Amino acid sequence: IGINMATYVGYDTAGIFGGIIATLGTILPAIVIVSIVSGCLEKFNGNPFVGYAFYGLRPAVTGLIAAAGYDVLKVSVLHVDDFLKAGRITALAPPVYLALFMGFFFAIHKFKKHPTAYIGAAAVMGIVLKL
Repeated sequence: IGINMATYVGYDTAGIFGGIIATLGTILPAIVIVSIVSGCLEKFNGNPFVGYAFYGLRPAVTGLIAAAGYDVLKVSVLHVDDFLKAGRITALAPPVYLALFMGFFFAIHKFKKHPTAYIGAAAVMGIVLKL
């Protein structure tokens, strides 16, 4: 979203050149930092302490990703506020949302298409079903 916004604002402000400069200004710092960090990690590749540190980081990163996934699940599938108001379990996770969630989850793992295909299909289904 940030890159798209920077490109749009740069284009709107200064035309194509502004869009290019704004996009580069957004992505260039990350590219430089990643290049420097990867260069430093090359030097310490054989160090056992670096290996231990990365071994310890794996579960922490997995937990961070799981927490973010849970937050997205709460917003997109689970409707806790509706459940508290209505007191019905179907208000917590509407059957249509659960069906779409399970269908896309299965399709992603079964067919392994590019994520944009699933995003496009979900948008069409949302329009058709008027969720």
